[in-house]
Amino acid sequence: MPDGGVVEAPFDITCGACRSPWLQEIDRYLAEGLVFQTIRRLLEGRSPKCPNDEILRRHIRHLPSHQRDMRMQLEDPNRTLVDASSAVDEVVQLGYRQLASGEMQLSSTDWMRALALQAKIAKDSAAISSNEQWQSAFMAFFETVRRYIPQEKWPEFQRACMLNPDIRAVSSIGALAS
Repeated sequence: MPDGGVVEAPFDITCGACRSPWLQEIDRYLAEGLVFQTIRRLLEGRSPKCPNDEILRRHIRHLPSHQRDMRMQLEDPNRTLVDASSAVDEVVQLGYRQLASGEMQLSSTDWMRALALQAKIAKDSAAISSNEQWQSAFMAFFETVRRYIPQEKWPEFQRACMLNPDIRAVSSIGALAS
């Protein structure tokens, strides 16, 4: 456990995963949220073979309580999905907590990737926001100009604006962001 305590996992003699010599790895992989196919691939070539998907699925009940609860949430088809930014933030926070407690279970590579992704998401959000602000200001300007240009000149002015490559570029970025 993160606080240094030890938690025993329930053991079931009839469970193929509980009896597997790869039990510790299976438990760790299940707790990390790996899909069954990936777990089997990681244990591929070992003898005896890794248990099948159904045995691994039933074995979730035999994980220590805190790991079991997290894994069951992951397996729940009715769970609420979070956005990518929130998920990345959680990985980064988990990394900080594990560093502070001295037990970095999250690989440093994954943590660094999460930090880089977090910075990219923040940068992209700022760029989208500034593009939206620019577009909004441009549209306000466009409406103001419309009041002062004579009606017969309006189509020509509008066409000139839409043919301008800078205006088209910002307009397409705004359209992609929405």
